[in-house]
Amino acid sequence: MDKGVFLATIGGLTVFFIVLGFILYAPTDFDQYLIEQVEKGVPTEKLLPQIDKETEKLKTNLERDFASKVANKDITKTNMSRSDYERYMETYENGLKMISEYDVACKKYANREIPKEQFLHEINKSKEFIEIMNY
Repeated sequence: MDKGVFLATIGGLTVFFIVLGFILYAPTDFDQYLIEQVEKGVPTEKLLPQIDKETEKLKTNLERDFASKVANKDITKTNMSRSDYERYMETYENGLKMISEYDVACKKYANREIPKEQFLHEINKSKEFIEIMNY
């Protein structure tokens, strides 16, 4: 293999993983917005409907993803095996669980029950799953 091609490949992969890490671990727009609102002292009553709206958006995206995967395999035909369907259902159910955990952490933070650092820690696993589902 040519040394230049090898170095270019390694460089490209390095940049890819740095960008991927930033995407997965950087606060989302809503996370950042929520942190700013809590730090400004916005009342919980105004934040909870926004959290509910964000949660519904995440659920809708998950449902669309699930529906498109099932539609692509066409569950009514023999193209989709039972194990494929069960795997999709398991992924969907795990997605709902992660969204629920995300919702709970956001509400605890909005209620000032946990500090910012704990909030960011609690949403990390959920965000990773949600980000993977969005790609």
